[in-house]
Amino acid sequence: GQVEVIEALAQAGAKVDAEALGEALCEGHRQAAEVLIRHGADPKGRWGGDALASPAGQAIFFGREEMLLFLASHGVDFATEEYLELAKDYGAESCIAVIEDAMSKK
Repeated sequence: GQVEVIEALAQAGAKVDAEALGEALCEGHRQAAEVLIRHGADPKGRWGGDALASPAGQAIFFGREEMLLFLASHGVDFATEEYLELAKDYGAESCIAVIEDAMSKK
């Protein structure tokens, strides 16, 4: 399956980065995301200047609140005004709830 292909490509030296991780997250592929992180993809990384160009931003854009929680387990702090505004801008209601809950616990 996909996970085995990603594992093989990463072992063969394929580029593993935050953008690839964002792609896995937006599709909800948790196992693929685990492999990418294990091979060096930075869950806190960005490939552009704004929040959307980050793994958390992609999870928010695609309404994947479960992927936000996955990222939190890898040290990503998504409980910020920047990510909350992004979620509101894209109408990601389920992500808004998760972000607001995390912000209330800070």
